[in-house]
Amino acid sequence: RKLFEKGCPELHQKLIGASLDITRALSSFLGSVGTARELFSALDRLAREGEDGSIDGGEPANAIEWHPLLADGIPSARHDAIRNAHYASGCCVCMTAEDYALSRSSFDTTKRHSTQSLLGI
Repeated sequence: RKLFEKGCPELHQKLIGASLDITRALSSFLGSVGTARELFSALDRLAREGEDGSIDGGEPANAIEWHPLLADGIPSARHDAIRNAHYASGCCVCMTAEDYALSRSSFDTTKRHSTQSLLGI
């Protein structure tokens, strides 16, 4: 690592910067997906509680007491869940099966070409 850092400092800095950007984006995406899932799950559980008046067949419970994500209230939790889900869906690319097959064939061609270049073919 030190050899690479000293030998190619500009490339090293570019790779570090790109790695940090990718890590931030992935962390933001995964955080939004996880939070949205937890909120939707808690809201669904709360809706089921409203049907029978209890959670897991026990005593009636206040949703805010049993789930910290609901501390700001149900409307706020619903809004946050939708906002997080919308952000996560905006990070994804819609792709048909045909698009996927084309992307794989392009990847295979690029991989084959770079291998041939390395081998001098």
